[in-house]
Amino acid sequence: MRVLRIIIPAVMTVTLCAAKEPLLVVHTEPISLCNGDLSVLGRRIARFQPRGYKDPFDVKPRPSLDEYRRKIPTNIFSSQTRGRMTRGRIEVAPVKEIPDTFLVLSSERELVNYPLLRASRWIEDNYPIEKDSNFFSDPNLIQVAGHDLRSKDLQAFLDLFMRRHLQTRLPRDLKNKIRAQAEREFWSSFLVPQLEKAETSGTPFVVISAPAHPIIGRDIVGHEIFHARYFLEPPFRDACDEYWDQKVPQAQKLIFYGALLDGYSMIQIDQELAANEFQAYVLQPNALAIKASRFLEMRALWPLVLLHRKPLQNFLRSKGIANIQVRMKW
Repeated sequence: MRVLRIIIPAVMTVTLCAAKEPLLVVHTEPISLCNGDLSVLGRRIARFQPRGYKDPFDVKPRPSLDEYRRKIPTNIFSSQTRGRMTRGRIEVAPVKEIPDTFLVLSSERELVNYPLLRASRWIEDNYPIEKDSNFFSDPNLIQVAGHDLRSKDLQAFLDLFMRRHLQTRLPRDLKNKIRAQAEREFWSSFLVPQLEKAETSGTPFVVISAPAHPIIGRDIVGHEIFHARYFLEPPFRDACDEYWDQKVPQAQKLIFYGALLDGYSMIQIDQELAANEFQAYVLQPNALAIKASRFLEMRALWPLVLLHRKPLQNFLRSKGIANIQVRMKW
């Protein structure tokens, strides 16, 4: 791989991958979540991480939620602090097991957040759309690990903000310029054409994302894939709604609301969001490991997972709904 090295005295050294290595690769052939395809894809993408890069999961001791709230700079977790900026790699592929679902894997956690986080926060939490100057210093860029977004919501965000934003001038700051390029390339080369196809065909789709990480990658993909099923498979959604309405006592719902309120301010009002998040946390791979979460609020979910994981699995099985086992390890 050819590399261009730019020296900026007393400020930073910036490394740019040459154009031979594209930032975004979109696959047309579906990948399977169950037969090892995901492991091969994740291993290949992880090679594009900058030398010395650490995902927040790998930082010891792991930062607390309070530390995140105090706006820890992104450079604690990546080699960007030492002045090395790489284009990295984002790869997109259709999911074989769930038609009309696109999986987005990225070499670094924050890389996929550049194109998706701004939309996700506006869609899921009615959060004001941030300007670049605020957005690219948002601590959520290094905290958020996965997304699940419906085409109809992405289309609304495109019409409200992104279509106009794609035409604006790139930031002058070199780091933010590279981040903005990642956002714009993803929207221009993948999302906008895909939304146009969906509008023409009338077929909705879902985008899910995760970092290419050998440990947490599988759990995040496994969590987000249940959101995709909830959005795209009516029998699955109806069964999960029924379980949430009839099998989860109000006292346990209040515990669940409290655990997720910091990230989802509307969760107590939006029962569809609550049922969707509940089933994903309960059914995701390695769900019981939430007991060891570094976030105290999330540990509160562990008794609910313990109480409802097998009953919900059995309830879905009684409705004739098969489970999907995600394989991703290297």
